[in-house]
Amino acid sequence: LEPYAARLAAERSSSEVISALKKSNAMMADAIARLQRNEDTIDTIQQANSEFHRQLLLGSGSPRLIEMLGTLIDMPIIMRSFLLYEFEDLSRSLQHHKDILFAIEVQDGDLAQAVMEVHLRISSQRFLTQRLDGKSAANTPNIDC
Repeated sequence: LEPYAARLAAERSSSEVISALKKSNAMMADAIARLQRNEDTIDTIQQANSEFHRQLLLGSGSPRLIEMLGTLIDMPIIMRSFLLYEFEDLSRSLQHHKDILFAIEVQDGDLAQAVMEVHLRISSQRFLTQRLDGKSAANTPNIDC
């Protein structure tokens, strides 16, 4: 459903939503840079990620999608999944956000949907691979899939 929300955001988004998406990307980029300097910024990265996805949903203009997906946006925070990510994973995630934003800015719904599909599949696969490899984040609940 979120790739569809990205498509709708590209077709319907306002300049306010685009500005908010840029702001969350800037916040995430800054936090990733500080993380590389050994500062603990995972919480900020997760917050920026959630805000990006929340703004994207708002940009879809679909009350039904907002209602259905609104609570799922915070799952990475609840799962503490960003603790499993390496620097390259975080950088890739941010690049996906930038690519989605670009698609929204040029009003290309197909591109926005495709990039979001890739973004979610890579994130999901990264999480599952790290969990199966035995790496686990502190305070990450054990979840049966």
